[in-house]
Amino acid sequence: MARGGKGEPELPRATTREREGREGAAAADADLALAKAAGRGEPAAQRELLLRVLPHLRAVSRALLGPSADAEDAAQNAALRVLERVTSFRGEARLESWAKRVATRVCLDALRKRRRLREVGEDEGRSSAELRSAGLDGAPGSASRSAASESLARPVHRYLDALPEAQRRAVVLRHVLDYSVAEIAELLEIPVDTAKSRLLYGRRALRKAIRRDQQADAARVELGAQSPATEGGA
Repeated sequence: MARGGKGEPELPRATTREREGREGAAAADADLALAKAAGRGEPAAQRELLLRVLPHLRAVSRALLGPSADAEDAAQNAALRVLERVTSFRGEARLESWAKRVATRVCLDALRKRRRLREVGEDEGRSSAELRSAGLDGAPGSASRSAASESLARPVHRYLDALPEAQRRAVVLRHVLDYSVAEIAELLEIPVDTAKSRLLYGRRALRKAIRRDQQADAARVELGAQSPATEGGA
């Protein structure tokens, strides 16, 4: 065994995975300690908790409700719900992930109440900003989606406007808020197969609309390129 400068064996160096594991465990312990302190009603812990999770609560609210007064109300309600339920936090996920799930449930409840107040089949007219804030202007994971959207004929949220409400929610939950299909089914209170179906038809409709616009744009470009030549020969 190799020895150090003082004649003692060198201790094996921790692997990257081991270091990450220790750091993750330390972060989980810190989250749990903060949650317990907040649950005991300690003002400093509650302030720290809210400072950490509020940006995520607002991002979820804007994604599902649009940049509106309803979204801000939902974010505030979600913050209150987080404080009320923080004693149920068990450290199985990061605090931010747990808080985002709380906010998602609050927003979905708000959407269900809103839908019950409308006539069946009435279009909400709220989808125009479901992706604008949380999915396309600064939410975690949005950079690649924004880059990809630059090649589209219309902003992504406008393509989502054309989707039925049920499909739109499923797509937002999956591709903006990064929930799994099983989680979407649980959050929307629908069977897993129904969640899969909504995602399937939603993606299919989006691809069809995007392809149609791209073909139309290509035709306009080709027509524009031919016009000067036609004029020159006249």
